[in-house]
Amino acid sequence: MIAEKEARGEKLIWKDNDELKAEVIARGSFRIDDQVDYKNITEIYNITGHPAKRLSTCFIRLNTKYKLWVPHLTITMDDGSMNTVDNWVNTLNADRTEITEVDRNGNRYDVPEGPSNEGFRRIVFMHLKDKFGLPCIRFIGVFEAFDTRYVNDGCLRRYRRIATEIDIADLKKILRRKIWNQK
Repeated sequence: MIAEKEARGEKLIWKDNDELKAEVIARGSFRIDDQVDYKNITEIYNITGHPAKRLSTCFIRLNTKYKLWVPHLTITMDDGSMNTVDNWVNTLNADRTEITEVDRNGNRYDVPEGPSNEGFRRIVFMHLKDKFGLPCIRFIGVFEAFDTRYVNDGCLRRYRRIATEIDIADLKKILRRKIWNQK
């Protein structure tokens, strides 16, 4: 690839993560092909126009339409054990279009089984491993729940990707205005 670009006379430009992140912010949208690493949920929350100094959660409301979700991908070890965070098993299918989430804490949620309609969409940045095996947080898309059921280990939910790009402006707070009847 490098040799091909050089043969065409194209200049190779190396951009570090901060430069790539600045391009995302200037463009005003997150895309799954950006290959930008984010530090944590607080950084992402701030980019979306919500000021915060330190968040210690992986799930937070952005506005009435969207919630930010930054789950850890569950890794299955060679011995069959699973590397989970707080006993949540989050798996991603091969083409990254579906997430399966299982709460193995035994919690039963007040949600009906079957097709799921949470009433909001999830903006998902997942804790993954990059090409070098190093931990990173990357945008993987906009997801919507489509299945909820109870299994032996707890509540299972499945999410399907519905968009590969989202405008940052759509994630800002929606201010509610009072409408006064004037006569």
